Amino acid sequence: MHTKPAPIKTPAGYRPQCGKYALIRGAYRILGDTTPIPADCGKLCGAACCKGDGETGMLLFPGEAPRLAKIAGFRVLRIDYMDTRQWLLICEGTCDRNLRPLSCRIFPLAPKVHEDGSVTARLDPRAMGVKCPLAIMRYLDSGFTERVSRVFSLLGGDPQCLAFMRAVSGELDELEILGLRQD
Repeated sequence: MHTKPAPIKTPAGYRPQCGKYALIRGAYRILGDTTPIPADCGKLCGAACCKGDGETGMLLFPGEAPRLAKIAGFRVLRIDYMDTRQWLLICEGTCDRNLRPLSCRIFPLAPKVHEDGSVTARLDPRAMGVKCPLAIMRYLDSGFTERVSRVFSLLGGDPQCLAFMRAVSGELDELEILGLRQD
C-alpha cells in the first residue's frame, strides 16, 4: 500500500532554468513516497548509502543540479564521467528525504539502456560496495521496481536524460562484464 506522495519541496529562491526540471518533477511524482521496501531500509544497514568520504556521491540526472546546488548540506561538482561531463552531488549524510536527488530515490536500482533505446531498471552492482542489504538479499518491493521502470521510460524520451542513462548503463555493463563490484 502506498500513501499519497509528499509534496515536492523546492529551495527558497529557486527558479528553474529550463523545462528539464519539469521532467524531473514528473519522475519524482511517479516515485511518490515509494521506497525499496515497505520500511526504512536505512535502519538495516545504518544508512550505508548515505555515507560518503567527502568525494563520493551520487550522479545527478540532467536538470537536477541547479536546484540541488542551492540546498544546505549538498555540494554539487562538475566531473568527467564515462567520456561525458556530469554533475555529482556530495552530501553530509543526512537530508530532508523530500529533497533527495533522483539517484538517491531509486537506489539500489539503476538504468539499463538496451540497444533499441528502451530503458529498464536493474540492480546497481555498486550497491554491493556499500554492503546494501537489499542488493545482497536481492529483495525489493515490486511496486518500487515498477515505478522506477516507469521513471526510466519517462526520462528515456528526453535525449539528454537518455544520454545520461546510457553513460551510467555503460559503466554498469562494464562492471558486470568484468565481474567487478566496488566492494
